Amino acid sequence: MKAPIPVAEEDLIYEYIYLVYLITELEENRLSFERLPFKIPEPYVAMIDGILKALRLEAREMKKEMRNLKIKVLEEPQGDEIFFDY
Repeated sequence: MKAPIPVAEEDLIYEYIYLVYLITELEENRLSFERLPFKIPEPYVAMIDGILKALRLEAREMKKEMRNLKIKVLEEPQGDEIFFDY
């Protein structure tokens, strides 16, 4: 029988999963701003770029912490992009 996952590690895993999902959604939104005919898309794209940069740095730090704790989060490829399994 395996030992239960400590609460702090479980929270780290959940936060990492949500962070990766948020980064993916923001990248899609950024592409939408570039494709759609906005009069002034540059401020929105710049704002999204700044947020993405901060989120990627946070994800990198979380990944380092998970590596130190020997935690792996694997994404299973799905045909349906609506649902994600981790």
